[in-house]
Amino acid sequence: MNTEGPHKREKMKIKPCFKTYPDNPDTSELEFNFCPKCCTKLIAMEQDGVLRKVCAKCEYIQYINPLPGVAVIIENDHKLLIGKRSQKSILGGKWCLPCGFIEHNESFVEAAYREVLEETGLRIDVTSLINVSSNQLTPSLHTIVTVLMAEIVGGKLQAGDDMVKIMWVDNSVSLPELAFESDRFIISKYFEKALIRIPIEAE
Repeated sequence: MNTEGPHKREKMKIKPCFKTYPDNPDTSELEFNFCPKCCTKLIAMEQDGVLRKVCAKCEYIQYINPLPGVAVIIENDHKLLIGKRSQKSILGGKWCLPCGFIEHNESFVEAAYREVLEETGLRIDVTSLINVSSNQLTPSLHTIVTVLMAEIVGGKLQAGDDMVKIMWVDNSVSLPELAFESDRFIISKYFEKALIRIPIEAE
């Protein structure tokens, strides 16, 4: 496996979880009252040691799972691209790496291509995997985010979709307020030259 060398392996460790609220969240607002398959009223039953909503008619079980997403480090001359989130987005007005949710019909790499193009106007080539983290943003929004490294192969730089402004940053200036703790962790490791890059085969 090609990495940046043994000395880098000692510096960079995957940080698995970022949490921004107290323990024991109330997830009731995520729970269905009626079965999405047959419209029967759901009942609470213990399943595998967890209380879940279950349909007694068609045996549907509601699982409340984290949402999968991607975030992308796009580098250019030792600078990274970040964007300011629109007010309609969660944590609007703050900054983040280009990112987004993975659609059901695409891989995480395909999601990275799409989200970056939508938010920055750039076409990229995903080169490596950097980190995977669980992000417990609010009691009703947990994500599992795959962080990727990419290089620019085309397109025209312009903010779009959930981004209202984009800019290149380096370690000579203070970062603006970031939306996600996980982004701050990864960006700091990038500027410390402490990232391990796990190559990804082209699709």
